[in-house]
Amino acid sequence: MRPRRRAVSYAIALGRVGLGTALLVAPDRVGAPWVGRDAGRAGTRVFARGLGARDVLLGLGTLAAVDTPREPLFLAAGVGADLADGLATWADRARLPAAARAVAVLAGVAAAAQAVLAARR
Repeated sequence: MRPRRRAVSYAIALGRVGLGTALLVAPDRVGAPWVGRDAGRAGTRVFARGLGARDVLLGLGTLAAVDTPREPLFLAAGVGADLADGLATWADRARLPAAARAVAVLAGVAAAAQAVLAARR
């Protein structure tokens, strides 16, 4: 793998681990720009922590898979997760804070970047 592609894979994985950890530790603060005041509700925190755990595991799996045949599979899993997050956010965009639209767009960009990396393997 070229060093630049490796660096991008590591950056995606570390970003996912970081965001996931933040959602696990402070779901209300990290989730507020995404879902607004509801981020402080117990049920919303449960879902945010679940998403956080998913992202930590996807990120750790991607880190372990860099430069192996499994790397595209982990990147593809990240594509699916990010697209699902983006589409779910977009579906309720009218009832979410304005920042949620940015979250949906960022999720789409992240998915596209991972898809390009996975396809080039």
